[in-house]
Amino acid sequence: MRIIGGSFGTRGKVKIGSHGVHIKASREAVYPPGTLVSVSTRREKERHFAFLTFLLGLLFLGTIGFLILGPLGLLIALVLCIVGSFYGKTSYLVDMQFKDGQHLTLETTQRQADQLVQLK
Repeated sequence: MRIIGGSFGTRGKVKIGSHGVHIKASREAVYPPGTLVSVSTRREKERHFAFLTFLLGLLFLGTIGFLILGPLGLLIALVLCIVGSFYGKTSYLVDMQFKDGQHLTLETTQRQADQLVQLK
């Protein structure tokens, strides 16, 4: 699990086990079991543009489109490659609040987020 925000900085890692929560960031800390006040999760979707996929698709589809329909085929291939090169990435974010007022935001997988909610 990767730290992306909170009282311990914006970079680092977290290990969670029977010993509690061990934070390795710009400031290190160990929280024993029972010091966790709240855990909340949220899912965020981000859209990205795959530039390499766009170029390869344009080369392939553009060639075929140009051979079949001429300049119009190239234009159609360009539009299809632009639209087809967007993809979505889902991130699971977990916010943790401790008894001493410190908080932590983690980027996790869905499975890890579910486990952290059960930890509380």
